[in-house]
Amino acid sequence: MKNCALVLNSFSELHTKSFDALKGISKHNRIWGVAPLVPVQAGNSQRGGPTTMSSDKSDQFHNKKLIVDEVRAAIPVCEGLGTIPDSVKLARILADSLQLNCPERIVWMRMRDKALNAAEQGGSSCKALDDSATHISDLIP
Repeated sequence: MKNCALVLNSFSELHTKSFDALKGISKHNRIWGVAPLVPVQAGNSQRGGPTTMSSDKSDQFHNKKLIVDEVRAAIPVCEGLGTIPDSVKLARILADSLQLNCPERIVWMRMRDKALNAAEQGGSSCKALDDSATHISDLIP
């Protein structure tokens, strides 16, 4: 991979393996994950739970693979383009996901906390944004 740098809309705590792989391919460490940049407001930060995912497009397929299969923070509800989830099954999944001991909810809440920490001053996304800005400004004569 020939590039000067790569800025990703993610944060390193979520995509550690991907970031490491990209660094290996690119032969440099100028790979910055700068999301989430907008912190969640205090009222919304108390909410959270596993998401429901459908994998009907390419990027959604990769999101499903990461969030459902690898991180285990979401519950799949249907497969394929045009698939309509069974309403009874969907209602049960949504109701179950609200339980505090739901495994996907527990993982999702941990992920949410990591994302919030990444967005805070001194967090990985803030540091990455600062590093990328410093690198870019150093390129200007």
